[in-house]
Amino acid sequence: MSTTLLRDAWERELRARLAYLLRSLADGDDAPPALRFKAEGVAETGLALGLVSAAELATLLDAIYREACGATIAERFPYPAAA
Repeated sequence: MSTTLLRDAWERELRARLAYLLRSLADGDDAPPALRFKAEGVAETGLALGLVSAAELATLLDAIYREACGATIAERFPYPAAA
C-alpha cells in the first residue's frame, strides 16, 4: 500500500472515530473512555508512522472539530496566553 493510500485510510478512520465521539457528546450521550483512547491511538499512530507531523495533526483535529461543532477548538475553549 502506498503512503498516500495509507494516509487516506488513516485519516478516514480518525475522522470516523472522532465524528462518532463528537456526535455522541453533542447529543448529550456518554463518550466511553475506551472509545476516546482508541481515537487518540489512531491519531498517535499517524505520528508514529510519519503519516503526519504534529502540526498537520493539530490542523486536522481542528478541522474535524470545526466540521462537527461549528468552531475551532480554540474558539470553543479559549486558553489565555501565558504571561
